[in-house]
Amino acid sequence: MINISWFIPETRMFPQWQKFDYNRVLPSVWIRCLQLIPQLEKLGIQSSVNEGSSKSQIAVFVRCFDERNMKRLKLLKSKQIRVFVDTPVNYFSESDHPAFEGSAKKYFNQMAAAADGIFCASRYIQQAGESKGFKTYYFPDTVDQEHFKEKKINVNLRHPVLMWSGNSTKASALNFLAPMIRGSEYHFLILSDRKPRLDFPFEFIRWSYQDFPKQLLRGDLGIFPRDADNEYDQGHSFFKIGVCLALHIPVIYSAVPSYEEVANASNSVKVTERSAAAWERAIKTLSKPFDFQNNPVENEYSLKAVSEKYASFFHQAVEVPNQVLISQQ
Repeated sequence: MINISWFIPETRMFPQWQKFDYNRVLPSVWIRCLQLIPQLEKLGIQSSVNEGSSKSQIAVFVRCFDERNMKRLKLLKSKQIRVFVDTPVNYFSESDHPAFEGSAKKYFNQMAAAADGIFCASRYIQQAGESKGFKTYYFPDTVDQEHFKEKKINVNLRHPVLMWSGNSTKASALNFLAPMIRGSEYHFLILSDRKPRLDFPFEFIRWSYQDFPKQLLRGDLGIFPRDADNEYDQGHSFFKIGVCLALHIPVIYSAVPSYEEVANASNSVKVTERSAAAWERAIKTLSKPFDFQNNPVENEYSLKAVSEKYASFFHQAVEVPNQVLISQQ
């Protein structure tokens, strides 16, 4: 039996980790930690959250990079526990971007240097870490097929309901589409933690984990633009479009590297230009139905498949502690 201690940003604790409210933690925390735990348990791996069990052979710090956790990491290392740091953000970047400001990046670098390795949410981040000499392992985000099990049956491509989901602070990335949406017949849904201020009319739906699949199913077409020219957005995982594809909702997306791991010509459309005209052309040229027979997010990126890769890695970390580890990707 392998025991793992997971450390996540402090939040309201409940008597059992199963009772964590996913609405009260960062999305990256439930995606890259909490939803893995029951699957890992089926594979013989026990977990504790923010407890530091004396039985633990491995510790994983998920997006909690500060002085307190730096001290905790050093203490665990002194007890011969293998320690890994998990980041969904490309903190290896030296570029000037608001997401890299503050103390999190500083403490991430310190913790990464002291850890046995770094887990990351995209191959782009993995390559950035390896280029700086860090042992960086790519473990992709994963979609829980049990939670996102319903499928979109009828997609209206003639008059599609457009939809975007994400943190409200990121919604401003949609504003360049305002000329396309204002004065048109497009109905735009925004699923977010709070209502953002945008330059076009939209229907706001407050995000909740339990209702997320049904909320998404109200849309016909996911609209996911990103500024693909900076090292922050380039490092993002595919989860934002992955949940749509899992529900058989087609997407239109920007050229983010991880998006192209799960998107293909049968389930999505890529737009390389960042202009309202280009995105409107992409929408208006949609005619034939999408085919989700080839849908990677339902197979190699399922919760079960990715959990098995974690389990294989953790077994290797315990059984061969003095050897270089190889991620199962």
